[in-house]
Amino acid sequence: MKNVCFLLFGLLILAPGCKEEKLPEPALPVVWDNPIVFCGLEVGQKSRYLFLTGENYWDPSDANIEYHADTLVAEIVAEDSAGFLVKEYITPGSAFHPDILFPDSVFHYYLNVEDTLLHVLPASGGNWYLSRLFFNQEVALDLLNNGSEQTELTGWKTTLPYCECYREAWCEDCEVLGTTYDRLNIVIENTGMQVDGPGFTLAYAAAYGLARSTIVSWWTQSGSGWDLLLE
Repeated sequence: MKNVCFLLFGLLILAPGCKEEKLPEPALPVVWDNPIVFCGLEVGQKSRYLFLTGENYWDPSDANIEYHADTLVAEIVAEDSAGFLVKEYITPGSAFHPDILFPDSVFHYYLNVEDTLLHVLPASGGNWYLSRLFFNQEVALDLLNNGSEQTELTGWKTTLPYCECYREAWCEDCEVLGTTYDRLNIVIENTGMQVDGPGFTLAYAAAYGLARSTIVSWWTQSGSGWDLLLE
């Protein structure tokens, strides 16, 4: 499956960036050299994420992001006919922020690529809650999606105007937790906010995996999520 990466995108290069935020000490070693890559899924890949919170989703002038001493690991532990089985857990030594759902629980789900679509599917006999990264949603992400709108990542939000709707977009040279990505696909699913439900945003690429996932409450306009930690 690794060849798919080159067929889809060619050789993509990560360039390290700098952030002003002072990050808490991670609960795991700093360097991981085998993260989950959507176009080259393999048993043994692990990705590590740092928990974030933000407020005032409706206000484009307030993009402040706050990181917390909580890390999440998504690890591919097996492969079978259903796809690649992922084990997702909060690391020992994390602070267990009150916004993290079921911090002591371990979740399992499948990643499966069909053509250019990445499917996130529940594991048979697994926990009823699917995933913190995908917020209990069964999703299908188009790995070739370029979206219809270009945007930027600023703080914990995009620069697109507030909308309780579904959007597909992309950003170039966008920074997530100190790493600059040449291009990320962005899916914003805020239609649930029309009926007072939550909204979701995913930033990803075939060659990088999931770089960011956030959830926002319609009631409070505050949000939380996870940023991919590569350094």
